[in-house]
Amino acid sequence: MFVNEWVLVREDTNLRVDAGDQVWSFRGEQSVLVGGEPPRHVGSTGRVMVRASTVGDVREYFPGVFGLAWVKGVPHETPVPHALECA
Repeated sequence: MFVNEWVLVREDTNLRVDAGDQVWSFRGEQSVLVGGEPPRHVGSTGRVMVRASTVGDVREYFPGVFGLAWVKGVPHETPVPHALECA
């Protein structure tokens, strides 16, 4: 998922994740990534929005809860592999 010059990646593989991808929390709970917001300042990690099920409410979390991180500096023109492409 790209937002401005930020890309949302999995911390363990550094592969991009996109809206619609399934993610798992550190508790093993499965959710679907709905969206996100990159960090607004140096001390922030940004946020991710997930839905616990197809009918569940959308909730906002720190990206680290799902093993995700926002990384700055990846230009839109540079192809970044998607996590599913490398699975």
